[in-house]
Amino acid sequence: MGDISKATLESDEIAITTLVTYAHTTEPRGGLYTLAMTEGLLPKNATEAQKDAFRIEHMNLAYARWQRVHRPPGERYRDVH
Repeated sequence: MGDISKATLESDEIAITTLVTYAHTTEPRGGLYTLAMTEGLLPKNATEAQKDAFRIEHMNLAYARWQRVHRPPGERYRDVH
């Protein structure tokens, strides 16, 4: 997961793994914040509020950058021969 976030931080300046959720929680694991601190995106002693703000910002950036295209039922099969 860390390699994926490193790659999208480099290419798009977005930590895509902010979108990852785990069973019974929407909180990311600590690796996301460790990476953010290492990359200088969060202070070393980030508060929970700073971590939440970082996560929300990057979630919104990811949703805006990689918008899902909604197609009418069956449309994606029309051009297939």
